[in-house]
Amino acid sequence: MRRLAMAFLAAALFCSAGCAKKVTKMWEASGGSRADATVEVGYTYNPQNELPEANEEQALQEARKRCLAWGYQEAEPFGLIKSNCQQMVFQPFAGMVCTSMLVTKHFQCLGRGDRATPLEQESGKGRKVTP
Repeated sequence: MRRLAMAFLAAALFCSAGCAKKVTKMWEASGGSRADATVEVGYTYNPQNELPEANEEQALQEARKRCLAWGYQEAEPFGLIKSNCQQMVFQPFAGMVCTSMLVTKHFQCLGRGDRATPLEQESGKGRKVTP
């Protein structure tokens, strides 16, 4: 009986480590600075049961959208993709495990950033640029 319980436990641990599902994750703006012309995009996932798949082009499009809203012309990735555990829990037989991972990627906005957003420029509240 004891061997059967140990075999079941080993199978359960093996399956929990190897039975993660592939999940498509969408990058979302998660930070940045208009003054520094930087944008951070990210997504979260549970490493215990998810294998994230994220599209790098979609990350660039998300960053580009934020840069354009700030008056810049383009976005360019810089640095590495960073992963940080946001939540740890204790699980019997496994100890402390991460249940929420945050993945982030940073971008630099390029071009001359206007102080006013396109919406402010249309309403006349923004800085006027004359040639």
